[in-house]
Amino acid sequence: KALAQGGKSILISSHILTELSEMCDSVAVIEKGELRATGSVQGVLQSIQSFIQIFVRTIAPRELTERTLRELPNIDKIRHDGLGLVFEYTGTEEQLCQVLEILVSQGCKPVEFSQRSQNLEDLFLAMTEGKLQ
Repeated sequence: KALAQGGKSILISSHILTELSEMCDSVAVIEKGELRATGSVQGVLQSIQSFIQIFVRTIAPRELTERTLRELPNIDKIRHDGLGLVFEYTGTEEQLCQVLEILVSQGCKPVEFSQRSQNLEDLFLAMTEGKLQ
């Protein structure tokens, strides 16, 4: 960071993406020798992001919430995360409001419902389909 403030650039090649996201201003994703994406970390994340991740924690049993979510459109890849669930959402904001309304009406009793931000790890997995070489 001190070198960057002095106008210097450093090229780092690493698979430890959580550390890179803390120190990098820009990123280049290279897979099998092909440049897949380049730009600011946020810019690249936004350009490839076709979904948002939503975290929901409910008072009702997690199974009821998961079953309710599975019946709704625009929801994919539901997984357990701590005391709640995370899912990928591809619909509009208006439809997302309806998801919350349905969870309430079905007795799931949501106490947390928020968007999760994506990171470099998510970017890499989305661009390479999680395949490591």
